[in-house]
Amino acid sequence: MRYVFNRPILGSYEISEHMMAILVAFTIAYCAVQRGHVNVDLVISRLPQRTRAILRTFTDLLSLGLFSLICWQSLYQAKVQYFAGTTSPSLFFPVFPFIIITGLGFGLLSLVVLIQFFESLSQAVGKWNQLP
Repeated sequence: MRYVFNRPILGSYEISEHMMAILVAFTIAYCAVQRGHVNVDLVISRLPQRTRAILRTFTDLLSLGLFSLICWQSLYQAKVQYFAGTTSPSLFFPVFPFIIITGLGFGLLSLVVLIQFFESLSQAVGKWNQLP
């Protein structure tokens, strides 16, 4: 349609940006559940099982802190954008709902990482079996 009317479709770039924010926010936690995120196992794979579990526990704890911080700051930024009345430049969509969706996505990711942290911790301690 762009070439038929000899001008670009208004807001197509903004719509694709907003759809990408929704897509990433809802799929990042799912990817973590499937354990589909990139791991570099060159050195770690040669360590004993318990040492790997201890390192995974430490990594999960750091990830939990980082993703919780991202969630909190995203929701705070959504509040700031809401009170500022920020809208997209050409279609004038309010920006804050998309920031809230991103924050909720990172909140879900934090919950997934918390579950993985407890699984890794149970393997490191060695008292409980790994959850199925």
